[in-house]
Amino acid sequence: MMTDGANHWWDTRMGMALLLLLAALPLLWPPVPPLVDLPGHLGQYTLMLANGHDPALARYYSFHWRLIGNLGVEGLVWALGPLIGLEPAVKLIILLIPVLTVAGIMAVARSLYGRVPPVTLFALPFAYSFVFQYGFVNYCLAQALALLLFAVWLRTSRDGVRWPQQLALVPLDLLLWLVHMQGWLLLGMMIFSASVVQARQAGAGWGAALIKALIACLPLALPVFVMLYFILVGHGNAPPFGWFNMPVKLLFVLLALLDHWQMFDVLCMALVLALLLIARRIPGLRFNPLALSIAAACAFAVIILPFGAMSGANVDTRFIPVTLSFLLLSVEDTPDLAPTMRKILAVASFGFVLLRTWEQTTSYALVNRQWSAELSALDLIAQGSRVAEFVQMPCDASLWATRETHLGGFVVSRRHAFINDQWTTSAHMVQVHYPASAPFTSDPSQFFNAVHCSTHSYPLLNEQIPRIPLGSFDYVWIINADSAYTVPTHMQKLWTRGGSALYRVGH
Repeated sequence: MMTDGANHWWDTRMGMALLLLLAALPLLWPPVPPLVDLPGHLGQYTLMLANGHDPALARYYSFHWRLIGNLGVEGLVWALGPLIGLEPAVKLIILLIPVLTVAGIMAVARSLYGRVPPVTLFALPFAYSFVFQYGFVNYCLAQALALLLFAVWLRTSRDGVRWPQQLALVPLDLLLWLVHMQGWLLLGMMIFSASVVQARQAGAGWGAALIKALIACLPLALPVFVMLYFILVGHGNAPPFGWFNMPVKLLFVLLALLDHWQMFDVLCMALVLALLLIARRIPGLRFNPLALSIAAACAFAVIILPFGAMSGANVDTRFIPVTLSFLLLSVEDTPDLAPTMRKILAVASFGFVLLRTWEQTTSYALVNRQWSAELSALDLIAQGSRVAEFVQMPCDASLWATRETHLGGFVVSRRHAFINDQWTTSAHMVQVHYPASAPFTSDPSQFFNAVHCSTHSYPLLNEQIPRIPLGSFDYVWIINADSAYTVPTHMQKLWTRGGSALYRVGH
């Protein structure tokens, strides 16, 4: 550990405050963070807070609390929503996630080195990785909390296992599992890997090191029994799928910073990968074995986990950004690093943070403008009505959907109306009680493909419209259609914008 010499400016309180402010900056302007899945979550939060007390919503939906490892933002919205309003509460919570992630990365660096090396700053933009852009907010919150907990564990574990601190992990670990189970898994991987390296550095053999690591992970074991219970009683989860699809996993490495301008984002990711490749050739830089072991454990999880499991998607690739973060955290500058090279790394790393902050802020401003234009259709939708939503998906939606994928969640949150895009899987707690809407009852019934797609994961819009059950919907909201379609005479156009349109359904 290098502790001699003055810390860099970003290691000061003012520097840390500036970096945390930059982490929050992209989300300060949009009233609702423009993440892919977030409008759908907004609808679910509305149903959670109403909980049967809103007659308009109770006609179609019910919300049932269950003990699942996917409750982080739900719990915070449940506490804050009635106090400051739903959308302000959601904005505040989501804004804090990248701030906590940056704080967690910096805290781990300080626990490892007593300071923050300049290369660590390259990891900060991964707070806005594709995982966050998709709107996997519970996992992202759990990841941030796992980093902070691991930083504390690292500080208290250098002298061996201390049982008071270990026992304090038990309730915190269960709370982390409730936020999101993959955050709990991440903390376990970090503690296990770090314990093995610490034991090996202390002179223990591999067998003894593995035993010590297992003992260190014992306080994290309680959620295992909870999950075993759900497995035994049957939880209704869809079977896992997408095993060992290495081309997709590798592609997500290149798209780890995917946001708005794909080529720019890939070039930024290429810069990070190039830095990792040349770091070992720069005199005065070295790789920390403890951080490298955690990166290896996370990479192993990416390889062996399936794409879909527990009714969730991107289960494997969610660990890619944290893998890359620990690879960057492992690059330590030693006293042998030339002063000129230290300055170059400092300028490059902070410049990278500023560049990604500018991109993210601009991107969110543009998406917010698009959302505001699309959501003007809501002014024509009556409270408590029934809306059939249809959103055109890209021909290959396996990597990146449109930002409007779940825009219909605003129909629930702002118009307290029925929409056919709410999730009803076992990973969520919403149930739909409107059989007359079939086959347009819940997600993914709102999706359609364009006619020019070589393969069709979803039906065509002209196939969907005739299937709308007469008398079951008051409006049809079509979003982003880029080809012609036919509507029956009993559908009257009320609003249009580009490829989007709102129709009133006559009965």
